[in-house]
Formats: sequence, structure tokens, C-alpha cells
Amino acid sequence: MTKITSDDKLIWDTPAGMTLTCVESVVMEDNQEVAFTKGREYSVQSMHPIAEPAYIRLTNDQGEPHKMAGEHIRRYFRRPGE
Repeated sequence: MTKITSDDKLIWDTPAGMTLTCVESVVMEDNQEVAFTKGREYSVQSMHPIAEPAYIRLTNDQGEPHKMAGEHIRRYFRRPGE
């Protein structure tokens, strides 16, 4: 049986439609492209609770879908009220 982590719980508490604010720009390592910009708001497109690891899908600055696991949400984004 897989252990439930705090990252899993964070994803489970981040439903589709929730708005997240980027608190640190996300720069892709392979091409140095900024995928998410500090200060911008992003709407959660979908939440995938049973994937390993669980993740949400956001649309990045290039208009492409981007999977984000709990560890990345915790580092780069803030949820409403945080």
C-alpha cells in the first residue's frame, strides 16, 4: 500500500477551478523558458488524486498544460487564504 503524503493531501485540497498565485517564477531547466511568472494567477484545470504522485494540471505561460506535483505547488504557488 502506498503511503499518503502531505503533498498528496495538498493536491487533494486543490480542486479544479481554484486560483493559485505564483510566488516564484518557474524556469524550465532544459531551455530556461519561464513557464509560470511570479505574481500571475493560474486556474487549476484538473486534479488527479490517484496518480503517483498526485498532481494538478495548470496551463503555463505558453498556453500548454503542465503537471504540477504537491512539492512544486508548495514551493512556487500560494492558494487563496495562505
